[in-house]
Amino acid sequence: ETLEEQKIVNDYLQEYLGGNILAFNPNTHEENLMKDLNYLKTLQIYRVLPRTVIAKLETYPPAANIKIDRPDGSSRFYVVNELGYTSNIGVANDTLPTIAMDVTGTDLEITEDPQINAQIIPADALKSIIESKTGFEGKFNLQILETEYLKRARELHFYTELHFYVWIDMTQDIDTQLAKMKKALTKLNIYESPLEYIDLRISGRDGEKVIYKLKE
Repeated sequence: ETLEEQKIVNDYLQEYLGGNILAFNPNTHEENLMKDLNYLKTLQIYRVLPRTVIAKLETYPPAANIKIDRPDGSSRFYVVNELGYTSNIGVANDTLPTIAMDVTGTDLEITEDPQINAQIIPADALKSIIESKTGFEGKFNLQILETEYLKRARELHFYTELHFYVWIDMTQDIDTQLAKMKKALTKLNIYESPLEYIDLRISGRDGEKVIYKLKE
């Protein structure tokens, strides 16, 4: 997983082969390397006297599959790590959650396909989406069949096993929005009502009202 990064570090260190190891400052070289390898979790360089330098690298673990629909109607999968950087392209990891990302109106819509180690989703957004999905399923005992992230609008759409959508505003506190929906269960039976969607993005006059639409 780190073969390419190991080669980069090894090639860099080769330039100092045969030099004065006492004058070799590991911290300085770690900082220099991390400027280009900032997607690594850790990079540690050690001096072992009299003439050995050891480098240890650690990557962030994979966190999710990102599915991006292209303008030509095709889709492409990217495995991203905890920071939102791509670690694999073209093949989804079945053990990870999948997020369909709408990139309409963003740089990803008009540029070439992202390459390995490119950040395609902000780390905070990725963390929030994964935690929100887990929290929703736990609060409401409902499985999320599809998770969609609208990158430009900063919205999160859940499609539940009962075949209705839940729309969430990621610029507002998500826990508060889910708590509002939980409180509404006393008046709205989400398990039996023929819902089309629940819109948590909009606050009612008292801040607690839940907006929803029934299927026609």
